[in-house]
Order: sequence, then structure tokens, then C-alpha cells
Amino acid sequence: MPPAQALSDAHTRLGRSLRATRTRAGISTRQVPKGQVYFSSGHISLVEAGATTPSPELIESYVAMPGSVSVEIYALYEQMVAASRNAARRRRQGGEPAAGPPRDMTEVGGRQDVQRHYHVASTRAHYEFGPTGAIRDVVCEIALTANSPGVRMYYTGFNYPADQRPGVLSVEALSGAVVAAAQASPSGAIGAYFRLDRELAPEDPAPHTVAFRVEVHSEVPAAPRLRYLATGGSEQLLLSAGFAAPAVPGSVWWFAVPDIVDAEHPAPGQLVPRGEDGRFERRFERLVPSWCYGFAWAW
Repeated sequence: MPPAQALSDAHTRLGRSLRATRTRAGISTRQVPKGQVYFSSGHISLVEAGATTPSPELIESYVAMPGSVSVEIYALYEQMVAASRNAARRRRQGGEPAAGPPRDMTEVGGRQDVQRHYHVASTRAHYEFGPTGAIRDVVCEIALTANSPGVRMYYTGFNYPADQRPGVLSVEALSGAVVAAAQASPSGAIGAYFRLDRELAPEDPAPHTVAFRVEVHSEVPAAPRLRYLATGGSEQLLLSAGFAAPAVPGSVWWFAVPDIVDAEHPAPGQLVPRGEDGRFERRFERLVPSWCYGFAWAW
């Protein structure tokens, strides 16, 4: 469920438009026209998630798809280019002190203002499925360490691709923070800002743990995979899933792949045994940035 971390709001808007264009054309990520440049399925997924900047050649591939709205794609691409230039210009400005971590939502211009000030040391994600195969909820525990003194905010985002409607997802804090704001998109994705219970500093002796629950208000069966896209900040992932009859998979396998397409087929030794509590669980260590980690199964 956790989506890739987008580079900017402009990247997100462009990626959403590109995904819609490809979907309307009935083209999979592996079928995107290659031209003179090769685009892997994983690269396409990252671009459409707003987590990677597309090249002009890739933009032309989408414009050439049946039913594309070239005016929209070009306009959104120019907005993304402008946003990238502005961000680079701000980074190049010398002699100016870097802006400190925002303390509340009045000081937040975007999630990048929050995320650059901390490091995610580990993630624990516990999924529960209902009898229809829909995800009921996911409980997450995030261990944070500060990159800057005075960290008080944390951001996370989720979506539910099987049922993309506003109101499908909601979030509540369990410990370590309170929900400062929750922003839903027209496709049902939710972005949540948390205000931490205490101020974090780089010299803290131990990470600060934030626990929260994301509820899914849908009976639409989930896609048969749980995917986590590693970023430069994540080091460890503990993933577990519990299924309710009759929607219980016969087998579950784990994957750690550079391309999500590679997760479709289990490799030898990658089956996840069901524990005594009926759950499937796997710990991933030393995550590689941009790789996909998670579980897959057949209903």
C-alpha cells in the first residue's frame, strides 16, 4: 500500500496524468514504447509515482499513445521542469541558513519540508485482510531519527489501488504522535502529517517510534501483493499479513526485486511459511533504494 515517495507535487501530477494515459491506451508498464531508449517496467512505475524525473524521450512515448492529451502532458511536464529548477536554485543559494524543521502545519509548504529533516530507521507494517480479500487495516510502527535539530513532524502516504474513491482510507495515530492533518486525493490516496510527542535531535540516543493505523473502508479485494518501495531513508522492513477465510491464499512468497514485474513468479526458497498465529511474516534488512520489497500470492 505505501506508495513511492514523490519528488514534488508537480512530479505527482505529471505521473498521475501519464498513468491515466497508459491505462486508457490499454498498455502495460512493460509495453511502453521504447524507441531509441530502453525504459524498464520499474522505471515506468517510479515515473508514474512521481518518484523519478522522466526524460523527454519517455514523455514523447506517452504523447504517442492512443487517446493521449498531448497539451496536458506537455503542460504538466513543463511545470515539473520548473519545479525541479526552482528546487535546484534554492539548494544552490549560498550563505543562507537552511530552513529549520516545521513545528506545525502553519510552517509546512509541502511534505518535502517535513521529510528532509528525519531518517526512517525501520518500518513495521502489519496488514489484516477481511473475508472478501479486502484489506481491513494496516498498523505501522515507524522508527525515526533526526537529521536536523528540532524535528516535530512526520509525513506518510497510502493508497488503495483496488478501490480508488475518496473516503476509502482514513488514518488515526496510536502512539508517539497525533494527526496534524490528513489530505485525501480524488483517487482516494491519503497523505497524513503527524506532530510528534517530543522534539527530536540528531544526538538522541534512540529512535522515536510513531505508531498509526490506516483503515480501508471497502470490500473490494486487494491486488494479490503488498509492495513497499524502498527510499534512501529506510533500512529495515518487517512485513506481516493475516488473512480471514474464505479469502486465504494457498501460498505466499516474498520478493526483493528492482522491478515489480519480477515479483509475479516465486523463486526457490522464497515461500513464506504461515506462523503458529496464522500470519505470514518476513523481515527485510539493508534495503536497496528504489527496489520493491513485499509479499505476493494467488487468491
